[in-house]
Amino acid sequence: MPVFQASDHDPITLVTSPAGRWHYRVPDDATPAAPSHGDRHLLVIDPSHRFVDECWVARRIDRGLRCRYHVRNRLRGAGVGEGGTRAYGGSALAGLIRTWEIEQGTISHALAFAVPRRNLAHGPVWPANSEDGNATYGGSLPMGTLVAIPHDVDLGSLHLSPGGLVIAQAMRDYGAYLVDASENFTLFAEPSAEPLLGPARSDLQAIRAALRIVTNNGPDRAGGGGAPLATRAPPLRG
Repeated sequence: MPVFQASDHDPITLVTSPAGRWHYRVPDDATPAAPSHGDRHLLVIDPSHRFVDECWVARRIDRGLRCRYHVRNRLRGAGVGEGGTRAYGGSALAGLIRTWEIEQGTISHALAFAVPRRNLAHGPVWPANSEDGNATYGGSLPMGTLVAIPHDVDLGSLHLSPGGLVIAQAMRDYGAYLVDASENFTLFAEPSAEPLLGPARSDLQAIRAALRIVTNNGPDRAGGGGAPLATRAPPLRG
């Protein structure tokens, strides 16, 4: 899930979609996500650090960027209910694993995950307000489902790699939201985190087996209500 920070020196680029045209600064090296047959997300944070422009199925063309769907989100907005390029109806920036988080050994927010359509059920639940269009689901998990590792699970008993342990701690303390469909159980990180997360791929089966659904999550009891089990993420800076 590539995230690029634009500067005042980057070129103003024409971005088009079936819904309209936009002009904003995009770094020359901003590249949509691989593979070429996938969702090809591209996230660009504007120089003022106020907005993120999100493209879904993006590709470079001679005169700029072309995407199938485009949304501009406020970085200091509500975080839900404001649209985005994910199937759940929200930002693709939400729940993303950042490189510096793996390096420091702490992720202080909920993660985002996806599962195959055979595991999904129609009827999104909060904080989702959407789902895949014209998709056939065959499971029991609505888009927006919150899952977490119970606090009585001994993470040491899972025998995880360092990166896998950081992910498991975040899933225990903050949980993960179901935001999209994929071919396998999937988490999302920025591309530069790949060298740090390679061993963690083999941990996903053990992490998934430890997850449980949080059944009392909702807009008035985010995370299931009650006293938080971990400190909230710090305010957005910069």
